[in-house]
Amino acid sequence: MVVASTGNVAIAYSAYAARAGIKMWAFLTSSVPAAKMREVALYGSQVIKVTGSYDQAKEVAAEFARQRNLFNDFGARSIPCVESMKTISFEIAEQLARITSPLMDKPSLPWQVPDWYIQSVSGGLGPLGVHKGFEEMQKMGWTDRLPRMAMIQADGCAPMVHAWKQSSKAAI
Repeated sequence: MVVASTGNVAIAYSAYAARAGIKMWAFLTSSVPAAKMREVALYGSQVIKVTGSYDQAKEVAAEFARQRNLFNDFGARSIPCVESMKTISFEIAEQLARITSPLMDKPSLPWQVPDWYIQSVSGGLGPLGVHKGFEEMQKMGWTDRLPRMAMIQADGCAPMVHAWKQSSKAAI
């Protein structure tokens, strides 16, 4: 299998691939700390260092996988990732209900959502699954509303901010 990563995903996938006996190639940007690259390699994955952006690493990884007919994981855009991220919203709503229910005489709904859900992101796709989970709970009648959502990015990994700024300049 093939994965492009900024570090953490490659480490996790490397561990699972090693356990399953799957050969893995991890395409990491040159900005990934050496310690993370070593950890990926310790599990037996082949580390390919890409000098360029994360988007470029994804392009190189996709082409490598296509040429060799290998599975290429698309990360947060994949169905398993979106579905697994929903568990975050379910855990938040369940635990928030435990905290708030003693304060209410009789809660009308089984679970509660926060006013805000804030998550640090790189590509910004992770919160899609969280949002999907909150939407499903509302549709099932478990909650009465959706939380507001905010995504934040660190200066060193801010592709969404850069894209927004470029789009804003193009509109002027």
